[in-house]
Amino acid sequence: KHLPRLFRERKDALINTYKKAKPDNPVGKTIGIPQVSSFYHDLFPMWKAFFIELGFDVITSGDTNKDTVYHGVEVITAETCFPIKVAHGHVIDMMEKKFDYLFLPSVINLTHSNTKFTHSYACPYVQCLPYLVKAAIDFKDKNFTVLSPVIHFEYGEEYVNKTLRELARDIGRTGDIVEKAIQAAHESLRNFNKTLQVRGKEILDNLGENEKAFVLISRSYNGCDTGMNLGLPEKLRDLGI
Repeated sequence: KHLPRLFRERKDALINTYKKAKPDNPVGKTIGIPQVSSFYHDLFPMWKAFFIELGFDVITSGDTNKDTVYHGVEVITAETCFPIKVAHGHVIDMMEKKFDYLFLPSVINLTHSNTKFTHSYACPYVQCLPYLVKAAIDFKDKNFTVLSPVIHFEYGEEYVNKTLRELARDIGRTGDIVEKAIQAAHESLRNFNKTLQVRGKEILDNLGENEKAFVLISRSYNGCDTGMNLGLPEKLRDLGI
């Protein structure tokens, strides 16, 4: 009973690192973000801060469940890995909601987590996810616009900022408010990553002499999605790990 629920803590940090739930100066439009891939499970604090600071409300698809899986499997046009099938289901779940823009970026590479890395490419399926989804799901006549910027985190912060400015312009926002939103986005993501690092170090540093830690290594969209991980973190915790 004394064991912390670290995966729940991570999910809370993912959603709430950026504290605002609503924009201070709303423009009256909503961004829909499906809970898929690295761009949600690793980067949501960034997008939430960016869009809310620009004046948009932000909503997401629901947590992964059997319906999400079923709907995704039903619409895929080619055999893929399970996370991509589930991603299609999340987009279908989003379509039951009211929003003005569907955010479905193509993330090509990520920031290096270690100086020894030469490149840090996202999975090819993750890179082409918006194109797979558009081939499988008919967005024609829908009352929303799909936003699919191509994002290269590996190219550095200024390159990412250029992409974010172009994205902001596409949804009608320019000027100082965009620069403030970009700053808030980077700060939110840094705070999220720092929270995870500090908490992880705290847990490891405070292990008792005869205590052991079980480290679960996975893609975030597998290991940290409560529907995808089949409750593995809680099951391990129930075993006293």
